[in-house]
Amino acid sequence: MPAKKWIFWLKVLAFVLVIGFVGYKLYDYWQQISLSELHDALTIDWRWGPVSMLGFMGVMLTSALGWVFIARRMGDQAPVLPLLGAYCFSQMGKYVPGKVMLLVMRVERSSRLGMPQRICTLSTLLENVAYMISGAIFGGAILAKILAGRGDIQGGLLLTAVGLSCVALLVVAHPKVFYRLVNPVLRKMKRPEVEPSQRLRMRWLLLSIILMVPCWVCGGVALWATTRCLVPIDLIHVWGLMGAFALSVIGGMVSFLPGGLGPREAVQALFLMPVVMTALPADNDTKAKAAIIVTVVVILQRLFQIVIELLLGLAGGLFCTITARRMAQGTAVAAATDPVPVTKV
Repeated sequence: MPAKKWIFWLKVLAFVLVIGFVGYKLYDYWQQISLSELHDALTIDWRWGPVSMLGFMGVMLTSALGWVFIARRMGDQAPVLPLLGAYCFSQMGKYVPGKVMLLVMRVERSSRLGMPQRICTLSTLLENVAYMISGAIFGGAILAKILAGRGDIQGGLLLTAVGLSCVALLVVAHPKVFYRLVNPVLRKMKRPEVEPSQRLRMRWLLLSIILMVPCWVCGGVALWATTRCLVPIDLIHVWGLMGAFALSVIGGMVSFLPGGLGPREAVQALFLMPVVMTALPADNDTKAKAAIIVTVVVILQRLFQIVIELLLGLAGGLFCTITARRMAQGTAVAAATDPVPVTKV
């Protein structure tokens, strides 16, 4: 069986196992709690919603700056602010199955601003690699620390697994490997190879990984604020929720549903369960109540995220379009006012 099919079926298996396990546990907890207790447990304090949405705004703008930074290092000279708008606009494309629409939308908008399509495509790919490595290191380190603090040997094993995965991604993303994989594909497509001046150097990739760290901080704050909508958890839990958010994003990579639906929420739910249980009165129904609350939290979390993605996407797409038209008008005016050279006979 070809390697691509093996990867496909492994993703299917991981997706089914995660969703099946979480779904079974939630159904079991649902049966243990009465309707009156459920009503009391689901009182939502909407005042924390704007805080969560601001956190998601920070996630999107940080990753957008990371993409622009990578594109700049590859030789792009398009204006920064409109490119941020193009990035936000393209993020709406991830909700189309296959996730290819995101790239199509980003290429379409950024090319209006003068970014070459090749730079847009390669910088988007490398941005996702940097995003995954940064999230894996950050989330894995925090989870390993939490488990080690509990005396759990799995912390060391997890840290080892995360480290090996990050090393593998870094090897693939290294210029000596990455462009040896990309250039043959370009030749088959009858496109010119990536010039050395447009290749992202390794030190810039490593710096972009560091620049992605605020994503996990903002995401952790968003997850904490969303949880506060239902239970009054302490601010100290933000640290662990930063790691939960980072790993949930990585988990979303195996999802076949738009926007990483399913595994992303499942990872967040697994992290949130012990946090929510500490904020509830200890009784026979604590675990069941926590499971229901966590379910509502991850649904609200996705709702707040979609609201921000739509608002920033629409605003970014409009700003990008207006800027592109002004640039085109400026070019047309410059061409009309330039004196036409007279050829002497």
